[in-house]
Amino acid sequence: MKNRPDDLITIATGAKLADRGKSTVRLWVRKGLISGYKKNPKNKNSTLLVSQAEIMAHLAVNGKINPPRPKSIDEISVSAEQWLTEKELLLEKISSLEREKELMNQLLIQAQENTKTHELMNRQLISARELAESELNRQIKAFELAEEKNMRLSKRMDELTVYMSMPWWKRWSLNTPLLTVSGD
Repeated sequence: MKNRPDDLITIATGAKLADRGKSTVRLWVRKGLISGYKKNPKNKNSTLLVSQAEIMAHLAVNGKINPPRPKSIDEISVSAEQWLTEKELLLEKISSLEREKELMNQLLIQAQENTKTHELMNRQLISARELAESELNRQIKAFELAEEKNMRLSKRMDELTVYMSMPWWKRWSLNTPLLTVSGD
């Protein structure tokens, strides 16, 4: 009689572990690739058990790497529903990102226009400043000319005041014209 391992599992559990069908695991037992054990050895119709370690060893040595088996219709429909939900979420996210991209493009265009406007305003300010400096220089020159003329007039006024304060006989002998026109 065989010694029973401590890691016995049902055929269904073994099939899930091996990602195979229950019939495949039963075939491995019939061919002697793995050992099979009855839950109750005295009962012919007892549940068939297999060693988890033997299944793992068989898969490691002889197993082919298979793609996952197709799932049941219920699991596939749930997966399809999940896929549709994820697709809708992704489409919403794409739409949101496209709106964000459009908004960013508009902000970029506005920033470029603002830059152009600022450059134009800077040129206008520089031009206005140059014009103001030119006008200020012209005004300063006009003020200096007026001040110079005022000083000449003030000097002439002082001369006339001195002349007029003299007695008439002194004025007569000076031979100074009373009103001379200067080049002012």
